[in-house]
Amino acid sequence: MGAQTDRTPSSHKDEDPQPVKFLEPFDDEDGDIIIRSCDNMHFRVHKLILKKASPVFDGMFMLPTGDDTDPVQTVPLEEGSITVARLLRLCYPFGSPQLGTLDDVSNLLNTCEKYQMHRLAEKLVSSELAKFVDTNPLRAYILACRANSLQEARRAAYRCLVLSLEDIIASAEPEIRHLSALAFKSLLLYYNQCRQAAATVLSSCRFGWTSTAYCWFNTYGHDLSCGDACQQRFWYGEGLRCTVYPRRWWYDMMSPAVTHLLHEAPPLSPRLAETIPFPKNLPCNYCRTSSGDDLHRFFGLLEQEIQTQVKAVEFRLVA
Repeated sequence: MGAQTDRTPSSHKDEDPQPVKFLEPFDDEDGDIIIRSCDNMHFRVHKLILKKASPVFDGMFMLPTGDDTDPVQTVPLEEGSITVARLLRLCYPFGSPQLGTLDDVSNLLNTCEKYQMHRLAEKLVSSELAKFVDTNPLRAYILACRANSLQEARRAAYRCLVLSLEDIIASAEPEIRHLSALAFKSLLLYYNQCRQAAATVLSSCRFGWTSTAYCWFNTYGHDLSCGDACQQRFWYGEGLRCTVYPRRWWYDMMSPAVTHLLHEAPPLSPRLAETIPFPKNLPCNYCRTSSGDDLHRFFGLLEQEIQTQVKAVEFRLVA
C-alpha cells in the first residue's frame, strides 16, 4: 500500500492587493500626489502644479495622511471623478474640458471658487462661455462676472441686448443671487445707453446711411391730395447731399418709432417693421402704391444702422 500524500488544504490564502488604476491622462509615474474622488477614482498628479493653482491644495498637502507606509500621499476630495477630471484639465495644459451645458460651467466654477482657483475660473469662462452666449446671454453674463472676466462679461452684455428689459429684471436664473449690485447696475446702464444710441439714429435727423429714393422724400409723383411736406422738421445727411423735407404722414409715423426705440424695444431686436403700424388710407396714390416696399427697405437699413451705433457703445463695469 503506497504512502498517503498529505493534501491538507490551506484554510486561508491572502489575496494580493489590487493595483490602483489611474485615469488617463492623469497617470504619470513621476506624479508625487494621488487625488482620490468621492467615487473612488484616482488621479496621479504633481504637487507643484496643484499648489501653484490653488492655495487650498497647498494647505491640504501639508496635512498628515495617517499612512506613513505609502510613499505617495493620497488626498481625498468631496467631488466626483467627472468634476475632478475637469478641474485638473484646467490646471494642466491639456486644453479646455469641453463642457456641454451652462450647468456644467456653473458647477465647475463653483469648484474653482471652493479651491480659490481664481485665475482658472477666468480661464474656464474664457474658453467655455462663448458657445452659450447666444442661447442664454444673461446667465453667461452672470457667470462671467462671477469669474471677473471683463471680456466675456462684455460679450455677454452685448448679446443681452436682444432681450427685453422686463425679462432681464425679472430673471430667475439660478446664479442671479451671485450677481453683485454693481454688476447688475452696469448691465442696466449699458442697456439704457444702447437704447439711446438706437433712438438717436432716427431722432438726430442725420440720414447719411440712406438715400432719398423713398416716396416720402421724393418730390415727384405726388398728387395734390398728398398735401404739403412737413416743413417743421428737416432731415439732412451727408450721403444725401441735400436737405429734404418728408411727407407729414411719414414724419408722424416716425415719432412713435423713436419712442419705441427709446423706451420699449430691445436695442438689438427692435423689429420696427413688425411693431410700427404702417399708414393706411393714404390720400396720395403714389404714396399708397410705393410706401409698403419703401418702408420695408427703409426699416431694414435702419436696423443695420442701429446695430452699427449700438456696437460703438462701450460696456463698462461700474467700480
